[in-house]
Amino acid sequence: MNISDSIHRKNKGKAASLSLSSASCLDENIKKGGAILLGAQRFDHALRQGLPKAALHEVQAALKDDTPCASAFCLLLAERCRLSGQKGSNPILWVDEKQTQRCRNLLYPPGLVELGIDPNRIIYAQATTVIAALKTAADAVRSNAVVSVILALSGKNPRGLDLTATRRLSLFARESGVTVFL
Repeated sequence: MNISDSIHRKNKGKAASLSLSSASCLDENIKKGGAILLGAQRFDHALRQGLPKAALHEVQAALKDDTPCASAFCLLLAERCRLSGQKGSNPILWVDEKQTQRCRNLLYPPGLVELGIDPNRIIYAQATTVIAALKTAADAVRSNAVVSVILALSGKNPRGLDLTATRRLSLFARESGVTVFL
């Protein structure tokens, strides 16, 4: 099945709308070895055939109001990692710092189901500080017990997040095969 097969036309009066089937994320095009394919040929080509797995990827919302969209994007990429890899039974770890709750909503299981993600496949960890969140993420990446880690931090320049911390996460990801989204 390819993405064009998963598009269904729904006619309501004179207006026609397109919707993607949630089964499209199970498409065989995500089963590429060392990359996360987005399923959109133009993006995958621009990214040189997808985002590399076993790496650190940074996603930042342009505006504060766009943070839930950036979070959903990371979660969907993490789910693609889970579906396409050998660690398909391993969960996704979401590490959040306590302050981020003021900026955005927590994970909402019915919303995850709407996105085609099983909430039982996500482990949610809440850290009290940025440093604790970084340590939790680093330990998880090194343990190789998760398929990917999403590290949600608040602010444009969180205290404790520096080049050394991101370099460590990047090296741990490369060694363990776990993909990290920051």
